[in-house]
Amino acid sequence: MTEASRRWLFYGRVQGVGFRATTCQIASQHKEIRGYVRNLPAGSVEVVAAGPPASLRPFRIAIESALGHYISDIIEDPGPDPADIPPGFVIRP
Repeated sequence: MTEASRRWLFYGRVQGVGFRATTCQIASQHKEIRGYVRNLPAGSVEVVAAGPPASLRPFRIAIESALGHYISDIIEDPGPDPADIPPGFVIRP
């Protein structure tokens, strides 16, 4: 199975509003997604996800649907090598 990864930076009022917990909950509904979410010092939230390429966009859309009222901008980049992302989806400090 071919896998891909993405790194998204979410900007806006995204810290202190349950963004990380909600993202983990969404990931639990997307069983094929693994990765992490964490707050960054500058006030944004980073999400790194790996899985089947067809699953990554629906995962991001689900995050936007649930939390879009907090998001002002999203930057998307290729993520790290999918082989380097362990199983599960976690909140990182």
